[in-house]
Amino acid sequence: MSDKLKYQPLLKTGEYVAEIASAKLVTGLYGQQVEFTFELTGAFVGREVVAWASAKFSPGTKLYRWWGAATSGTIKAGTDFDTDDVVGKTVVLVILQETNKQGLVVNTVKDILVAEESDVVEKV
Repeated sequence: MSDKLKYQPLLKTGEYVAEIASAKLVTGLYGQQVEFTFELTGAFVGREVVAWASAKFSPGTKLYRWWGAATSGTIKAGTDFDTDDVVGKTVVLVILQETNKQGLVVNTVKDILVAEESDVVEKV
């Protein structure tokens, strides 16, 4: 029995509201990273986007910025990163179309922004 994947065209460069479906520590090509899976909302319901951040949690790092956007909070000195703090949170993804080293045009998550209250959809 074969597996089939649905074709998903590239997203246009822009901002997309999404929920963080998962965040887990993985070992990748560049060492330990946090792998985020986002589920887009609105017109893009059912579409997933995956992005990675280095597993370094200190001011100035991507993971620190992304945690702050997801929790809409000010990070106090000494706070540790916990994946449970971000899963289920609504954020705004800044997605770009970029050409990778192999010459292919791909989507990349440039950053994560705080979602406005109107972006958050309550689950019933």
